[in-house]
Amino acid sequence: QSIVNFSRSNIRRLEINITLGYGSDYLKAIKIFDNILNNHSLILKKPSYKILFQKFSDQGIKLNIRAWVNFPANILAIKSDLALKFSEAFNEKDIFMPYGKGIEMDSDYTLS
Repeated sequence: QSIVNFSRSNIRRLEINITLGYGSDYLKAIKIFDNILNNHSLILKKPSYKILFQKFSDQGIKLNIRAWVNFPANILAIKSDLALKFSEAFNEKDIFMPYGKGIEMDSDYTLS
């Protein structure tokens, strides 16, 4: 197997990390990813995108989506567009994406 140096190429990889909540229909979520990525005008067909399992977490199953775009490109704008499309489609299909519920406290508060 050879190593390809894509930093000298005219394409760049973007990554999006997504957590699917336990109980979500994962096969339906994968179909949504496939549909959106295949139909996005800026996502390259070759090299093909990848949807990769990362780990089981306390909130759900963490996935990593890797896709390729022509360079130069506004990768942040493309990632944002994809994330919004994923979120909208998940809401329509009742797929749950959990979120952290952190508590922030100002340092001026003390417990008494």
